[in-house]
Amino acid sequence: MNVIRCGSGEPILFIHGMPTSGRLWKGIIDRLCERYTCIAVDLPGLGNSPREPYDLTFCAISQKRLTGFASKTRSINGISWS
Repeated sequence: MNVIRCGSGEPILFIHGMPTSGRLWKGIIDRLCERYTCIAVDLPGLGNSPREPYDLTFCAISQKRLTGFASKTRSINGISWS
């Protein structure tokens, strides 16, 4: 999973919706990275993340990575088009 990271300070995790990428958050991250560590992910198969078959192993690994990022942050931001 591709990760975009910048800044320093308390971490904030940004998760995009379908079918976009972590670049969706660029304007917000540019303003916050002076005070916070901003982490934006490209979900599997989107943005710069590899396009791999979605089997149970792949989904478990992706979930583990997102859970790892989330456990280190106090603020998680997401967006969905549904």
